[in-house]
Amino acid sequence: MTTKEQQKFLEEYKKLPEELKESASSEETSSVISDISIKNDLDDSKIEGLVFFVRDVLMGKISLNNAEDELEKLGLNHEDFQELNRKIFFPVKSSLEGLTNKDVTKEPISPETPPEDEEREQLTVPEIKKGPEKDGPDSYRESIE
Repeated sequence: MTTKEQQKFLEEYKKLPEELKESASSEETSSVISDISIKNDLDDSKIEGLVFFVRDVLMGKISLNNAEDELEKLGLNHEDFQELNRKIFFPVKSSLEGLTNKDVTKEPISPETPPEDEEREQLTVPEIKKGPEKDGPDSYRESIE
């Protein structure tokens, strides 16, 4: 994002209801994004697209009516949308419905146009949680014998 775009984003962000700001930066939201990313074996650019998607929905740039179609462009399916909807969007649905056209722009940032390297450093992508590396046999697997 250019400085002007960053400034515009911050102005729009400040206008959001507190509930949406909290949801956008919550550990639960990061965890859901991480879980979907792991489940679908998403590469970094698709994870970034998913982060932008969630952000754009929470900022009112993508309506919930069109959200599933937008998510499919990232290669994710109906079950993934249902999980996002149930865990992230539904709890703040009343705040999302309260957004008006004058509060936000309706131009989501496309994941197809990645930011420049210097801008990429400023983006926060949730850390993907991986299970701990264990030495020895897996206690959850039965032996074949």
